[in-house]
Parts: sequence; C-alpha cells; structure tokens
Amino acid sequence: MTANFSIFDTGQDSDSDNLIFRNASDFSYYIQTTAQKEGISCTQTILDYCEQRDLEPDDIAKLINRSLKEQITLEMQEEGLLPKNTELEFE
Repeated sequence: MTANFSIFDTGQDSDSDNLIFRNASDFSYYIQTTAQKEGISCTQTILDYCEQRDLEPDDIAKLINRSLKEQITLEMQEEGLLPKNTELEFE
C-alpha cells in the first residue's frame, strides 16, 4: 500500500493555491521543476516552500526522495557546505 502525503498551503485562502502531493515523487518533481523554472536551487525552493506554508523542513523530510536528496547533496557540495566525494581518475 502506498502512503499518501498531503502538504497544504496554510498561508492562502484560495483552494487553488493548496498543493497536495500523492507521494514523495510528486513532491520532488514539484520542487525540481519549480527550482528550474525560477532559476534557483532545489534547496532554496524547499526553504521557500516551507516558509510560505509555515512549515519546518523536518515536516517535509518524508517527502524528499532519493533523486531530490542527491540533487540537494550536489548543490551543498558545490556551495562548499558539504565535502565533495572523492572522484576516481581514469587514464
């Protein structure tokens, strides 16, 4: 059985602004496409999403799938917030 996750926009009165994600893949797709469309990082998109909806990042942790986690890790490595993984050198 697949769990359904719902994160509602609590900052708006309009029902059209409410977002419902059926699963972590839906949420991750939303974050990645929004980040690309707005030209910002996925990390910033998540933080903006949480701020707009008065949520803590821990509240949405279960909605972050492997792909989004990998993207966030890469972004943080590029910003120097996480150490970069050792790369293999091929001759």
